[in-house]
This record gives sequence, C-alpha cells and structure tokens, in this order.
Amino acid sequence: MKALIIRSDSDRGVENFTVKAFNFLNKLGILKRYRPMPTEILAKKNVINCTQVP
Repeated sequence: MKALIIRSDSDRGVENFTVKAFNFLNKLGILKRYRPMPTEILAKKNVINCTQVP
C-alpha cells in the first residue's frame, strides 16, 4: 500500500494542500491507492514490523 503521510502539525502550505487534494480525489474514487495516512498509524505499523521475527 502506498500512502501520503499526514503530519497534523505541518506548517508547509503545499503539504497541507496536497492532503486536502488527495482527500477530495479519494472521495471521488480517484487515487485511493495514495490515500493520506496519519503518522501515528505509520509509526504503529513500523513498531509491529520491527518486533516481528521473520
């Protein structure tokens, strides 16, 4: 899964615009593969992947 990472406290204008644009496109059914993902979810997934034994 590919995703756009959302930083809730971002002060970058282009980053905030991109998140809003992708959310809008996802509601239309376009680019769902690149839906925004909060950094908290990404961090939890990384911890789970790092602690699993292959």
